[in-house]
Amino acid sequence: MGPAPLAPVSAPASGPFAEPTPTAELLERLATALLELGLPVHRLEEAVERLARALRVSVDFVGAPTSLILAVGEGERAVVRVVRVQPRGADFARLHDLYALVGQIERRELGPTEACQRVMAIVASPTRYPWLPWLLAHGMLSASAAVLLGGGVLEVAVAGALGLVLGGGTRLGDGAHAHSGNLSPARAAAVASAVAYS
Repeated sequence: MGPAPLAPVSAPASGPFAEPTPTAELLERLATALLELGLPVHRLEEAVERLARALRVSVDFVGAPTSLILAVGEGERAVVRVVRVQPRGADFARLHDLYALVGQIERRELGPTEACQRVMAIVASPTRYPWLPWLLAHGMLSASAAVLLGGGVLEVAVAGALGLVLGGGTRLGDGAHAHSGNLSPARAAAVASAVAYS
């Protein structure tokens, strides 16, 4: 989902604005979603190139961890987008679904409009992991780290409890607005630190 992109800019700037196309919208939404959900930039470039070949369009792409510039088409009629992205952190379940979608597009199983709707549905979908396993996994991971570091029973118990706090904080940020979602793990870490030093 993420913030709305800036207005389209034609190339050159003095020429007429290019009308957005379903193909350009698909490339923009999919690239934004992949970056937002934690795909590294070099892998994102590969995905955009695969899509461009499948859709038979010319694409110029520049990606950074928090932004991307995408030009679809050639000359004065190119559709150019500058998008600011708020990364959520790695979400491998949704990334898997988006990569499967890229494969469907390559096999011509979906058109740009339908594929664009699928991207939005994947990004908006709830997390697949229930609360209890999520919290237990964080608690067990923290407790295991305490064991590896030579902690005793008390340290293992405290680490497990802090892991539960951190797990709950990160889960509260899942699916929230981009800014609040990024702050939830920091809030959880602050609470865990306060508990550890009290």
